[in-house]
Amino acid sequence: VNWTEVRRSIESCGLAPAGPRPQAEVLRALGLPELLAEAKREQDLALAEGRGADGFRAIARRQALGALTDPSGLGGLQVFAGLKGIETPGFLRPVGR
Repeated sequence: VNWTEVRRSIESCGLAPAGPRPQAEVLRALGLPELLAEAKREQDLALAEGRGADGFRAIARRQALGALTDPSGLGGLQVFAGLKGIETPGFLRPVGR
């Protein structure tokens, strides 16, 4: 991706550019670890109660969430946003700022 052109396009719309940041980092900052923990609790409870299909669905959710953060896959995609009227969220600021 030509981030210079993306930035220029966002700015031409009157928006403040933010990013790019790896999707995995953004999702973690937005609470993905808590979602994974909840899915694990659901999985454990379902399996303990003999609800195999519900346990399998919880496992599938955990795997899907994991795919979104895999740094060699979807987690390596870059997130870039255009903001207006708000401060740049920490998870979209460049590293070291």
